[in-house]
Amino acid sequence: MFCLAIQFLMAVFMVSDVLFVKGIYRRMGIPDSLYVVVFSGFLEVLCFFKILPFSVLVAQLCPPGCEGSLMAFLTSAIALAFIMSGYLGVALASRIGVTEHDFSGLSTGLLIQAACTLLPLYWSSCIPDEPKTKRKEQ
Repeated sequence: MFCLAIQFLMAVFMVSDVLFVKGIYRRMGIPDSLYVVVFSGFLEVLCFFKILPFSVLVAQLCPPGCEGSLMAFLTSAIALAFIMSGYLGVALASRIGVTEHDFSGLSTGLLIQAACTLLPLYWSSCIPDEPKTKRKEQ
């Protein structure tokens, strides 16, 4: 449940980036530098903060003795996801019309990013709340 709340909060902060791009915060009197340090910094901290509870849950759910291999696999998968998101982000930016001189589609891109952040919430129901314990037969 904790991971779900963090994932949802991350999506909220990503939607907040749209308000930043539109200049809403500037009109409210919040300087751009303050927004970047506080809100964007908090979003980065949330990204790293959600890794620990997720790692503990995965370690509890995997078979005994496989924790190290599973964590190595998950770390590799996260690294691959970062690489792929970089390439797909460039493709998305070119598709929605963000160029080096025209940022008119940036808000759309940020909304797509926030929507994609909410996708894991759909599949989170597949993760059991508690690990199944194996009972020793006497």
